[in-house]
Order: sequence, then C-alpha cells, then structure tokens
Amino acid sequence: MDVLQITDLPWEDVVFKHIFPYLSTQEHCRLRNVSKDFLQLQCEYMNKCEKLDFSNCKMSDEVFAKITSGCEKLKWLSMANCAWISDQVLMNLLKRNLNLLHMDMSSCTRLHGGALQ
Repeated sequence: MDVLQITDLPWEDVVFKHIFPYLSTQEHCRLRNVSKDFLQLQCEYMNKCEKLDFSNCKMSDEVFAKITSGCEKLKWLSMANCAWISDQVLMNLLKRNLNLLHMDMSSCTRLHGGALQ
C-alpha cells in the first residue's frame, strides 16, 4: 500500500483552501525548505494567494523577496511591525499587485515613503 503525502492531495481544492490558510507565515517559510515538492507547492500557492499576513514576522529583505516573488494577485497585505522591510523590496511587490485593496504598514520603521507614494 502506498503512503499518501500532502503533495499527493489536490492542491487547489484541498491544500490551498483547507490547509495553507491556517499556517502562519513562519510555517510557510519552513515548508519551503522541506523538499523540492514542498517548494513547488509553496510557490504555486503564492502565485494564487490573495491575502498575506507578515505581521510581526522577522526575516530579511532577501527572504521576503524570494517568498513573494510569484505573488501577483494580492488583495490584502499586512506588514505591521515589520521593521526590517525596505522601500525597494516593498515597491517590487506592490508593482506586481495592482489590485491590492488593503495594506497595513504600521510600525515599518525602515520605510521612508518611496513605497507608499
């Protein structure tokens, strides 16, 4: 009998709708490092993702850029208390997500206005 793995489940109908929304951003980051299959699964999820909450997360600009590189459908974004985010990295994300309706950038102390104009 074959062992069923999470990557064997229907991605859009099961994993993306009923599992991934309950993972924290940190868990999403860790998931990318499990295997090539999980990296592919995570990248595909980010390509379809409409809501991201990075509030209170600690990471580098480079990691954030890599995680969000495929995001182009965001409607909701929270970066509250992410003092590490820079104007350039945020601007790159915003340029790809023209349908963004909500954005919380409170206490993002490295931002100097370029990304928010």
